[in-house]
Amino acid sequence: MGAATPGTLVGRLTAGVALVGALAFLTQALVLHLWLQPVLDELGHETAAHAATIATALAAAAAPDRPALARRLSGDRVQVGVAPPWAPGGDEPGRDGPADAGAPRPAVPALVEPGGSAALDGIRRELQRRLGPDAQVHRGPGPAGARTLLVGMTVDGQRWWLEFHDRLPRPVLFETLLAWLAVLSALVFGALLLSARYVARPIRRLADEIARQRAPLAPIAEHGRGSEELRSLAASFNSLVRVAEAGRQTRQNLLAGLSHDLRTPLARLRLRAETQCEPAVADALVADLGSLERIVDQFLAYVQLERAEAVGRAAPLARSVEDVVRRHVEHGDPVEARIAPIDWPVADLAVQRLVGNLVDNALAYGRAPVRVELVEHEGGALLRVLDHGHGMSAAEFELARQPFVRLSPARSGQGHCGLGLAIAAEIVRQWGGELRLAPAGVTTGIEATIPRR
Repeated sequence: MGAATPGTLVGRLTAGVALVGALAFLTQALVLHLWLQPVLDELGHETAAHAATIATALAAAAAPDRPALARRLSGDRVQVGVAPPWAPGGDEPGRDGPADAGAPRPAVPALVEPGGSAALDGIRRELQRRLGPDAQVHRGPGPAGARTLLVGMTVDGQRWWLEFHDRLPRPVLFETLLAWLAVLSALVFGALLLSARYVARPIRRLADEIARQRAPLAPIAEHGRGSEELRSLAASFNSLVRVAEAGRQTRQNLLAGLSHDLRTPLARLRLRAETQCEPAVADALVADLGSLERIVDQFLAYVQLERAEAVGRAAPLARSVEDVVRRHVEHGDPVEARIAPIDWPVADLAVQRLVGNLVDNALAYGRAPVRVELVEHEGGALLRVLDHGHGMSAAEFELARQPFVRLSPARSGQGHCGLGLAIAAEIVRQWGGELRLAPAGVTTGIEATIPRR
């Protein structure tokens, strides 16, 4: 399909799909957060209520009885003690309070695991609301590892620690949910991307089919395009093709009719000039009639361009080129040639029009002598028509290949109507070759590649 650049429809669809995928992932993450928040809030209320109950029981007991009560309150899910569990001797819940209070306490472990801070913040807020602002909540070492919850509280000026086991949500829950969100987003993005490609593929095919069109343009199939919009686009293109074809046909009929109708009166005028006029007048009239006949011939050749291969008969390429050179030499034109014996057949009239137009342009716009070369080249042939003039620039050459364009308006009175290079370029194009400027050097000119057919 080609590259999906931002300026193309495929690129825009891809960018839209990427935006939709990103919004879908953010939306799902927000939904996950909103879904987990009540779970975390409930966990905070439950833990805070449990800790408040233990704090109330410890506060109601006499100070000497609190270690024994702490042992009774401890179980598989919670441990109650004065010393923090990570401190030396912290596994003895009944240690003496003042001694413990005087001992140095290590720093509370940092919270480093993602996903747990939200749960801790909720529990901390609830505990501080129930037990006072000095209540602390930390993740700490214990049987449940990262899921051990440490709650610090003050009872009658004495610091107590509660160690809850398996109280925090499992990290794998968050990881699983995030992984599921990532997989779901990837699936959604892939589905949207495939859908965009599916939508854009017929448009790309239609664009490629139009790009492959060559003159004359041909209608494209309107059925099987898969959507009403594409069928409408194909119908609009076919309507444009029909309009262009009608205009082209009108132009061709006009030029063909004009060329045909002018031949007879021109022939009569030439005959009268040669038989009924004074020699000086007759020569001037014959020269002007020759220019008119040349223009008529160019019009006729331009009309027949669409079927250049069908005009004339198949003849060896070298012989057709030699015929053009010989006619110019017999006419007294300074033309020389170096022609390789290439004998594969090509329509002779097309070759003669190609070589004749190139030689005429060289004689009219260049500087004598003109040299015609035909050599073998990459499995085909290379035709060069060179002269000793100043040549053309690339921009002038592109302009000169357009129909009815004359780089020198002064030449219009010599039978030049701006069709020579246009005819040559179209003949070479129909052969599958290329008409281009010859490499600059001592001579300048034009060369044509002619593939073997």
